Amino acid sequence: MKKLILALLLVSVLPIMAFAQTEVDAWYLDGTNWVPIGLNNLQAPARCWASAFASGACNKTHWDIPVTIEADVAQWIEWQMSGTSWLWRVRKPGTYAADCITANIKSNQNVLIDYEGFDSLRYVGVGGKTSVNPVIPVWYAWSFSGSVVPGDADWVEATRLNIPAEWDTIFDSMDLHTGLQWKLWNKIKVVECNSACKYRDEAKITLELLCQKDWIDPATGYFKELGKP
Repeated sequence: MKKLILALLLVSVLPIMAFAQTEVDAWYLDGTNWVPIGLNNLQAPARCWASAFASGACNKTHWDIPVTIEADVAQWIEWQMSGTSWLWRVRKPGTYAADCITANIKSNQNVLIDYEGFDSLRYVGVGGKTSVNPVIPVWYAWSFSGSVVPGDADWVEATRLNIPAEWDTIFDSMDLHTGLQWKLWNKIKVVECNSACKYRDEAKITLELLCQKDWIDPATGYFKELGKP
């Protein structure tokens, strides 16, 4: 009985705290206007939850109530590519180079750039046509300071892009936050035995955010629904 009375006394003196999270109303500033976000808005730019309800009751003259404020920031990205398809029209055999892609990227953490399927151009059979030589070799080069002289470029064979390399990761920096730009240059070599027809390569560039939060839906980029793993 004494233990029960002591326990009841302790409960009446110590604060009561609950840790269930409850979403609260939030707004974002659009220019000079505050716009309500609304509750359970999966596409909201930000949401806010309150937790750790606390209360107490007794005749104490001094209370210490701990308060914690956190902001858990997701990784975001903005990117642009000047072109995702380019077409050579070749009148005569020769070696040619062109500025094919200008890319801009912004993010607030590490980004992986993955290349897949880059190769030589292969003959495309159309209308029963054939080619004496069905392959047109392709090379690529990067530049980070605008224009490049083809003779000074560090050309690599197309398939080299598909091999992971340390420079494929853009690490978090102020430059990345404000925006980076680079160019991908393209070189082809057409020879006399490339018959008159079409040649093609279909490839893919993937941008992967390496520090994303687990409460972001990786397929949509929005908040996950409650209860969704």
